[in-house]
Amino acid sequence: MNDLEIMKLKPVIKWAGGKRQILPELLKHFPRDFNNYHEPFLGGASVVLHLWNCGLLTNKHIYISDIMHPLVNLYNTIKQNPQRLILELSDSKYSNTAEAYNRHRIEFNKIKRETCWEQSNIPEAALFLYLNRICFNGMYRENSRGEFNVPFGKQKNPQICNRDSILDLHNFLVNNHVHLTCSSFLNAENNMKRDDFVYLDPPYYNTFTSYNRESFGKVEQIQLRDFFVRLTDTGCRVALSNSNDPFILELYQNIPNVKIIEIDSKRIINCKVDARGDIVKEILVCNY
Repeated sequence: MNDLEIMKLKPVIKWAGGKRQILPELLKHFPRDFNNYHEPFLGGASVVLHLWNCGLLTNKHIYISDIMHPLVNLYNTIKQNPQRLILELSDSKYSNTAEAYNRHRIEFNKIKRETCWEQSNIPEAALFLYLNRICFNGMYRENSRGEFNVPFGKQKNPQICNRDSILDLHNFLVNNHVHLTCSSFLNAENNMKRDDFVYLDPPYYNTFTSYNRESFGKVEQIQLRDFFVRLTDTGCRVALSNSNDPFILELYQNIPNVKIIEIDSKRIINCKVDARGDIVKEILVCNY
């Protein structure tokens, strides 16, 4: 047994809509018998890492992707240059103050406008991780100009750089069976074959979707439903998380042999502080 098999992988970032709190419930409904694994809305990566920790992805090809360039750049940097990322984040300039945060946010947005994110870029990855760890509520949100605009989080003692988690994630990502790309879910379809398992975790309909300036509204949800149907026709096992909204229920309830399962989840992001932590219903749509 190698080191990757015995360690417990953890996400290195916070992510709105992350699944850490409901992972045990999701796992109850995930298949155990499948070929390769696909997750084209990677986000904070809590699901794929949990499946790895549970031994469900051993010796399987793992295809993970996201359309968010800064996010995938961070993962590529962890894959290619983890020690240099850790060294960069050890600089005292990455301090937990509003002044430093606002300065680095301006720098990050400048780099976003001027830099191609196709290659591993260490300073940009460091800024992204720093801002994520100390911004308000761990959110990533862009305005209509594509600028990250989340305010300073005023946390007392945030951990900006978890060296062990970064190195563990590096060991996972350099595995020859792990395939990481920056792309839309629509571009991931060619790799999805019969008896593969595909987990879809899109921006939830009628909730927080401002990850970037591109919307994920009704048109995109319908495209995703059609994608779900095509994968079903291919013979993939597909599970999809979304909000328990009448529009979403209508999209999926008439697909043959589909199950719609209600899952309790805590509301983490809300403009009203006293509403955070409320239990809300979300759904898991399964074709198996």
